Amino acid sequence: LDRTPRRRTVYMPHMGDMLYGIAAAARAYGIDLRVVDTNRESLEAGLDYASGKECLPYVLCVGNIVKTLKSPDFDRKNSAFFMTSSAGPCRLGQYEHGIRRVVDDLGYPDVDIVSFHQSKGHLTQHVGIGFTLHCYRGLVAVAEVERLARQIRPFEVEAGATDRAYAESLAKVCETLERGKKPYG
Repeated sequence: LDRTPRRRTVYMPHMGDMLYGIAAAARAYGIDLRVVDTNRESLEAGLDYASGKECLPYVLCVGNIVKTLKSPDFDRKNSAFFMTSSAGPCRLGQYEHGIRRVVDDLGYPDVDIVSFHQSKGHLTQHVGIGFTLHCYRGLVAVAEVERLARQIRPFEVEAGATDRAYAESLAKVCETLERGKKPYG
Protein backbone atom coordinates (compact mmCIF):
# COMPACT_ATOMS: atom_id res chain seq x y z
CA LEU A 1 0.00 0.00 0.00
CA ASP A 2 1.45 3.33 -1.07
CA ARG A 3 0.74 5.78 1.76
CA THR A 4 1.72 8.91 -0.20
CA PRO A 5 -1.15 11.44 -0.08
CA ARG A 6 -0.62 12.17 -3.78
CA ARG A 7 -1.94 8.72 -4.64
CA ARG A 8 -4.98 8.79 -2.41
CA THR A 9 -8.15 10.76 -1.91
CA VAL A 10 -7.81 12.74 1.30
CA TYR A 11 -11.03 13.82 3.02
CA MET A 12 -11.19 16.81 5.33
CA PRO A 13 -14.13 17.67 7.61
CA HIS A 14 -15.58 21.13 6.93
CA MET A 15 -14.47 23.53 9.65
CA GLY A 16 -15.02 26.75 7.76
CA ASP A 17 -14.66 27.94 4.19
CA MET A 18 -10.93 28.54 4.63
CA LEU A 19 -10.54 24.79 4.21
CA TYR A 20 -11.68 25.12 0.59
CA GLY A 21 -8.53 27.21 0.12
CA ILE A 22 -6.41 24.44 1.65
CA ALA A 23 -8.09 21.84 -0.59
CA ALA A 24 -7.44 23.93 -3.71
CA ALA A 25 -3.81 24.50 -2.67
CA ALA A 26 -3.38 20.75 -2.13
CA ARG A 27 -4.71 20.00 -5.61
CA ALA A 28 -1.97 22.27 -7.00
CA TYR A 29 0.48 19.80 -5.43
CA GLY A 30 -1.29 16.76 -6.84
CA ILE A 31 -3.22 15.85 -3.69
CA ASP A 32 -6.92 15.06 -4.17
CA LEU A 33 -8.09 16.81 -0.98
CA ARG A 34 -11.87 17.01 -0.62
CA VAL A 35 -13.87 18.98 1.93
CA VAL A 36 -16.71 16.95 3.45
CA ASP A 37 -19.65 19.31 3.90
CA THR A 38 -21.46 19.36 7.22
CA ASN A 39 -25.17 18.59 7.39
CA ARG A 40 -27.71 17.06 9.76
CA GLU A 41 -26.34 13.58 9.05
CA SER A 42 -22.92 14.80 10.24
CA LEU A 43 -24.39 15.98 13.54
CA GLU A 44 -26.33 12.76 14.12
CA ALA A 45 -23.36 10.53 13.26
CA GLY A 46 -21.05 12.62 15.44
CA LEU A 47 -23.37 12.42 18.42
CA ASP A 48 -23.42 8.64 18.08
CA TYR A 49 -19.63 8.50 18.55
CA ALA A 50 -18.98 11.35 21.00
CA SER A 51 -18.96 11.01 24.76
CA GLY A 52 -20.90 14.22 25.32
CA LYS A 53 -17.92 16.03 26.81
CA GLU A 54 -16.60 17.35 23.49
CA CYS A 55 -17.34 20.65 21.77
CA LEU A 56 -19.76 20.87 18.84
CA PRO A 57 -16.99 21.34 16.22
CA TYR A 58 -15.42 18.04 17.32
CA VAL A 59 -18.78 16.28 17.10
CA LEU A 60 -19.30 17.63 13.57
CA CYS A 61 -15.80 16.59 12.48
CA VAL A 62 -16.33 13.07 13.80
CA GLY A 63 -19.73 12.99 12.10
CA ASN A 64 -18.25 14.04 8.76
CA ILE A 65 -15.61 11.32 9.01
CA VAL A 66 -18.13 8.64 10.04
CA LYS A 67 -20.41 9.75 7.21
CA THR A 68 -17.52 9.43 4.75
CA LEU A 69 -16.45 6.01 6.06
CA LYS A 70 -19.99 4.69 5.66
CA SER A 71 -20.38 6.11 2.16
CA PRO A 72 -20.72 3.34 -0.45
CA ASP A 73 -18.01 4.89 -2.65
CA PHE A 74 -15.42 5.14 0.15
CA ASP A 75 -12.26 3.26 -0.88
CA ARG A 76 -10.35 2.40 2.29
CA LYS A 77 -7.23 1.32 0.38
CA ASN A 78 -6.90 4.65 -1.41
CA SER A 79 -8.24 7.13 1.13
CA ALA A 80 -7.08 9.09 4.15
CA PHE A 81 -8.42 11.87 6.36
CA PHE A 82 -6.83 15.25 6.94
CA MET A 83 -7.35 16.85 10.33
CA THR A 84 -6.17 20.32 11.22
CA SER A 85 -4.38 20.67 14.52
CA SER A 86 -3.42 23.31 17.02
CA ALA A 87 -1.53 23.85 20.21
CA GLY A 88 -2.94 25.68 23.21
CA PRO A 89 -6.00 25.42 25.42
CA CYS A 90 -8.45 24.38 22.67
CA ARG A 91 -8.98 20.66 22.23
CA LEU A 92 -8.38 21.01 18.48
CA GLY A 93 -4.92 19.58 19.05
CA GLN A 94 -6.54 16.41 20.36
CA TYR A 95 -9.08 15.96 17.53
CA GLU A 96 -6.70 13.81 15.52
CA HIS A 97 -6.25 11.37 18.43
CA GLY A 98 -9.97 11.17 19.24
CA ILE A 99 -10.86 10.68 15.61
CA ARG A 100 -8.19 7.99 15.31
CA ARG A 101 -9.96 6.10 18.11
CA VAL A 102 -13.35 6.39 16.37
CA VAL A 103 -11.93 5.32 12.99
CA ASP A 104 -10.23 2.31 14.62
CA ASP A 105 -13.38 1.37 16.56
CA LEU A 106 -15.33 1.38 13.29
CA GLY A 107 -12.88 -1.16 11.85
CA TYR A 108 -10.66 1.12 9.75
CA PRO A 109 -7.25 1.01 11.49
CA ASP A 110 -5.58 0.96 8.06
CA VAL A 111 -7.02 4.37 7.06
CA ASP A 112 -4.55 7.14 7.84
CA ILE A 113 -5.29 10.46 9.48
CA VAL A 114 -2.79 13.07 8.32
CA SER A 115 -2.15 16.63 9.42
CA PHE A 116 0.38 19.34 8.74
CA HIS A 117 2.79 18.42 11.50
CA GLN A 118 1.60 16.39 14.48
CA SER A 119 0.90 12.93 13.14
CA LYS A 120 3.33 10.43 11.73
CA GLY A 121 1.54 11.03 8.43
CA HIS A 122 2.05 14.77 8.20
CA LEU A 123 1.61 16.15 4.70
CA THR A 124 4.79 18.21 4.51
CA GLN A 125 6.94 15.08 4.64
CA HIS A 126 5.52 14.18 1.23
CA VAL A 127 5.27 17.52 -0.55
CA GLY A 128 7.58 19.96 1.23
CA ILE A 129 7.36 23.36 2.84
CA GLY A 130 6.15 25.03 -0.37
CA PHE A 131 2.91 23.16 0.08
CA THR A 132 2.46 24.54 3.59
CA LEU A 133 3.14 28.06 2.34
CA HIS A 134 0.63 27.68 -0.49
CA CYS A 135 -1.99 26.42 1.98
CA TYR A 136 -1.29 29.44 4.19
CA ARG A 137 -1.85 31.71 1.20
CA GLY A 138 -5.19 30.01 0.67
CA LEU A 139 -6.18 30.50 4.30
CA VAL A 140 -5.28 34.19 4.18
CA ALA A 141 -7.07 34.82 0.88
CA VAL A 142 -10.29 33.10 1.93
CA ALA A 143 -10.21 34.81 5.33
CA GLU A 144 -9.98 38.17 3.57
CA VAL A 145 -12.89 37.35 1.26
CA GLU A 146 -14.93 36.29 4.30
CA ARG A 147 -13.99 39.50 6.14
CA LEU A 148 -15.07 41.64 3.21
CA ALA A 149 -18.38 39.78 2.90
CA ARG A 150 -19.13 40.30 6.59
CA GLN A 151 -18.22 43.98 6.29
CA ILE A 152 -20.37 44.59 3.20
CA ARG A 153 -23.42 42.37 3.90
CA PRO A 154 -25.19 44.75 6.34
CA PHE A 155 -25.18 47.47 3.67
CA GLU A 156 -26.24 45.48 0.62
CA VAL A 157 -29.07 46.99 -1.41
CA GLU A 158 -30.14 43.73 -3.05
CA ALA A 159 -30.71 40.88 -0.60
CA GLY A 160 -28.31 38.01 -1.30
CA ALA A 161 -25.96 40.04 -3.51
CA THR A 162 -23.11 39.73 -1.02
CA ASP A 163 -23.54 35.98 -0.73
CA ARG A 164 -23.45 35.62 -4.52
CA ALA A 165 -20.34 37.81 -4.76
CA TYR A 166 -18.75 35.84 -1.92
CA ALA A 167 -19.40 32.49 -3.64
CA GLU A 168 -17.99 33.81 -6.91
CA SER A 169 -14.91 35.25 -5.18
CA LEU A 170 -14.32 32.04 -3.22
CA ALA A 171 -14.48 30.04 -6.46
CA LYS A 172 -11.97 32.39 -8.14
CA VAL A 173 -9.57 32.19 -5.19
CA CYS A 174 -9.77 28.38 -5.25
CA GLU A 175 -9.26 28.24 -9.04
CA THR A 176 -6.16 30.45 -8.69
CA LEU A 177 -4.75 28.33 -5.87
CA GLU A 178 -5.40 25.13 -7.78
CA ARG A 179 -3.34 26.48 -10.67
CA GLY A 180 -0.46 26.97 -8.20
CA LYS A 181 -0.68 30.76 -8.33
CA LYS A 182 -0.80 33.28 -5.49
CA PRO A 183 -4.41 34.39 -4.92
CA TYR A 184 -3.31 37.95 -4.15
CA GLY A 185 -0.59 40.36 -5.33
